Amino acid sequence: MVFTDPPYNVAISGHVGGLGSIQHREFAMASGEMSQAEFTAFLESVFGHLAVYSVDGAIHFQCMDWRHVPEMLAAGYCRLHRF
Repeated sequence: MVFTDPPYNVAISGHVGGLGSIQHREFAMASGEMSQAEFTAFLESVFGHLAVYSVDGAIHFQCMDWRHVPEMLAAGYCRLHRF
């Protein structure tokens, strides 16, 4: 089983924190700088790596906000149809 929470391609600054009392660093990638197509390709790469290192029949849980469901579905669909 894989349970992951990949970056959402949203800047951390201004969106994440305990009302300013907690300051988090930006992610190295997918922290608001990618276009929709770039983010979909990023997720496709992530999903591909997860699949390669999983046993057959593994269940993958990918957590993401509702705004990025289209990118997740597109990335999963592309990855699925490349094998």
